[in-house]
Amino acid sequence: MIEIIINTFEIFNYSKLPNSDIHIFKSNIMDDYWVIYQGSPSQLLEKKGQSELMAQCKKVCTDPAFEKNANIICLWDVESIDKKTIRQLHHAEEDIYFFKKNVLYYTQSELTSFKEQSSAYPLRNLLQQYPTNPEVFQRYKASINKGTWESLLYRICMKLTFIPIEKGSNEDISNLYKNHDIAMNKIKDKDSLINLNTVAQKLSESELACKPDKLLNLIMEQLETSEL
Repeated sequence: MIEIIINTFEIFNYSKLPNSDIHIFKSNIMDDYWVIYQGSPSQLLEKKGQSELMAQCKKVCTDPAFEKNANIICLWDVESIDKKTIRQLHHAEEDIYFFKKNVLYYTQSELTSFKEQSSAYPLRNLLQQYPTNPEVFQRYKASINKGTWESLLYRICMKLTFIPIEKGSNEDISNLYKNHDIAMNKIKDKDSLINLNTVAQKLSESELACKPDKLLNLIMEQLETSEL
């Protein structure tokens, strides 16, 4: 997983700070730092764990802007995705100390599937173009957290917020659920469509009017929560 994340940083104009065993990346265009951490959220939040990691980072990066602009991406290999997984994620991401935290959980089946997909298509294209592809999104919402590469794709895009997802139109995204009544009569997995429709109906007008990438993130986060 770490190779995919490192490649993602490099593709989107981040450079690794030299002379460090810790993976620290800095944006080439702004004061934005990311630290890659491999382990569980509970390990990250262990007593003195964050403070010691921050101290190590500051030995490498002397930029005064680092501490106020330090993000951490926690790569968490899980056996399964359940309510306990989500609780640990929320607990870590709500922690306000030292780093702004982003927990990227994944299963080995998701990772294997994603690697197969990225061997067939450039990683940049997967991350920029596929999230707003209606067919990809429909496959994602029909099999959330079921070991597919689409689940991991959207999770990466939600956690690495600097990825410039290509914009589709709000109309294209809205059409994913506006015709749900027709779709329900044509496919067997009606529960997934009903779930998607329930999420969509709860969105406010201001939420529906936001940019496509933000709208996608909002829908995906609510879908993943409702599926567990």
